[in-house]
Order: sequence, then C-alpha cells, then structure tokens
Amino acid sequence: GGNADVPAGPTDVNDGEIHHLVLVSDPDGGEVRLYVDGELESTGASPAIQSNDNPMMIGENPDARNRTWHGMIDDVGIWDRPISEEEVALIYNDGEGTALVSQSSGDAIPYVSKLSAGPGGFGFRVADEPTIEVDVDSIVVSVDGADVAVAKSKEDGVTTVKYTAAQPFAPNTEHIMTFSYVDTDGKARKLEKGFKVKDYTMVDAGAMVDSSLKGESGFIANITQISTGQSGKESMHGNRSANAEKQLNGEYIDKDFEEPYLNEADLDAEEGWSYYPVIVEYVNQNQNAYEGGVENGNFTSANGYPDEEIPGIPGWYDSTDGIAGEYLTLLQLDAGAYTLGVNSDDGFRATIG
Repeated sequence: GGNADVPAGPTDVNDGEIHHLVLVSDPDGGEVRLYVDGELESTGASPAIQSNDNPMMIGENPDARNRTWHGMIDDVGIWDRPISEEEVALIYNDGEGTALVSQSSGDAIPYVSKLSAGPGGFGFRVADEPTIEVDVDSIVVSVDGADVAVAKSKEDGVTTVKYTAAQPFAPNTEHIMTFSYVDTDGKARKLEKGFKVKDYTMVDAGAMVDSSLKGESGFIANITQISTGQSGKESMHGNRSANAEKQLNGEYIDKDFEEPYLNEADLDAEEGWSYYPVIVEYVNQNQNAYEGGVENGNFTSANGYPDEEIPGIPGWYDSTDGIAGEYLTLLQLDAGAYTLGVNSDDGFRATIG
C-alpha cells in the first residue's frame, strides 16, 4: 500500500454518465497517472510503498473509514505492473471495452481512442497494431446516418480523424457516429458510437456591436473593495456571485450614514459609489502579488505570465479582503464553436452576449 493524491482534471465525471477510470502507480517513473475515458487526465507524485495489515478496499478508505464512494462500480481490474497509455486506451476502446489479456492465436485489431465531441464537431484516433493497419484512404465517417467529409492523417501508426460541423450541433442533443475502414488484411470493419453534446450558450447575432467601438486590446477592469475597515466584516459578499453583483452595483449601505459604502479600490472616491476603470492586457491577477507572494494557477513567471497586482489593491485600509471585480471586453469571433474558461480560487460568473 501507500498514500498518494492525484489532482482532479478538467473532465466532469459527476454528470450522471458512466466513466472509465484507470489509476497507474509507476514507482520507477516517480508518478501516479489518472486516466479518464482512455485519456491521461492528471499526474501526481508516486507514493512510498508501505506494508501494513489494512484490507484492500475499493470505494472506501481503509485508513479513514466512512468516506464511501457514492455511485456504481463495475468491471474492476488490477495488474501487478504499470500498464501503458496504449493499453489504457485499448481497455477503454472508446467505451466498447476490450479485455487486456494474452491471446494464444489471432492478431489484435486497431483500436479507437477517446471520441472527443463538442458543438463544433468531433475527433478521434485509431492506433495500428503490429500486423494490422488502417487504410486511411478507405475511411468513411457518417453522422446520424449521413456521410460527412472529415480530415484524416496518419503519423507513426496513429490515424487522426477530425470532423468540423457545417453548423454547430444544438445544445443537449445526442448523435450517432459511424466509423468504417478497411484494414491491411482487406477486412472491412465498422464502429458505431453515440455521443452527446452538452449544454452551451448560443450567442445571438443581435449581440454584435459596430466596429467603431473597437479600441485597445485587453480588458476593462472595474475593481471594488469594501473591507473590514469600513464594514467591520471581512467580506460583504461572502464569496457569492449574487452578492458580488450587489457590491459592484454599490448597493451595500452603511447604516451609520445611510449611504453606500465607498469603493476602497478607487483612491479618488470621496462620496457615493464609484469605479476607477483600468485597462489590463490580460487577466492573471493575485491579491498578494504586490508583496511578492507565491504565484498561483496555471500561468506564472515560468511560462511568461507572472501574477499581476489587482488594480487598486490593497485599498485605503491596506487590506486584501472584501474584493469584487468585473472584467469587460469585446471578442472578435468568426462563426463557430468556442470554449472559454475561467480559473479562479474564488467564486466567479461568466456571461457573454
């Protein structure tokens, strides 16, 4: 046994669907690898091997009981060695499942890795086996029974297939993808796979603005702060988006004066609620950056994006608490599907339109 934590990755497995999870402990490689639905999700430090009398448990922690798994578990397998990424993909086989066993006769057939689908289309990979390969020119893909044009290429025995939808798939819709090909033995093979397009926001064309509104690139940052110095509370908004909107709108009233609190991030504020807009090139801010604090998140000095100070913070009372900010920008986007993300250790709400 041993103890090790593997960080959660970007895939939402708490979506009511069945997922395939593989955890590989690789002491020689010095890491633990988590795979979700055939793809590497995250890694962590390899645990120190420990010998004890605790029972092996699945869905429960023998070192800290009563933290049971809430859900279904099926088809559990354990190997006495670290299995490879290719073997993980083979076991998953795009949700169809393939047993990882030694075969006394016959050759393994090429297998399909995770089908990654979204509003704008989908993509997948097919890995050749030593004696059986995919004929790229023979590939035919259909969606909901209709053949579609796909981009296909092959490198180092791996065929990549990508489909770009002429019109985005509608939110919350289910579809069937059929993939057919001929292998080097001349045998025709076919895989049928369903996929679901999750909910997403459609941007109405009416949200388009005139090009005359274009200005400098970047974001307008409207930062506000009501700290303990004014309110006696560490935070008025309590890290809730609805309350943060209330603070941004200047709706918190100082009962002693029956007037809105002042914005401590606006050094010129004297009476009434106010903003001091600042244009920033990108948003990668840390409330402790002003004092050389530890950098956080995915973007740091190591990859050319050092943490920056939050404009106006610390405010009048030299505090870094009670902050609520909004960042506004115009996007120039061609028609199509886009994924926009926010990474924050506090609450946030993103809107478009």
